[in-house]
Amino acid sequence: MNADTEALAIRPIGPGDRAAWLPLWRGYQAFYRVDLSEAVTDTTWARLNDPAEPVDGALAWRGAAAVGLVHHIRHRSAWTVGDYC
Repeated sequence: MNADTEALAIRPIGPGDRAAWLPLWRGYQAFYRVDLSEAVTDTTWARLNDPAEPVDGALAWRGAAAVGLVHHIRHRSAWTVGDYC
């Protein structure tokens, strides 16, 4: 398979993924035309890797390259007894 046809693998973000995550995180900011501080970036990264936080994420991998990201936040709802994502 070449890079265009290689299957995607979706995996939860882990502590060793910062170097792969960071360019995608910066691209996300560029898309929305924001420039978040390093403190926000560091805090977001810490939250993504803290099981006590309601914030999680995953990276999409094509081979050894991270090509996409998702962050999701679980929160309370007034419409259900469970959390929303």
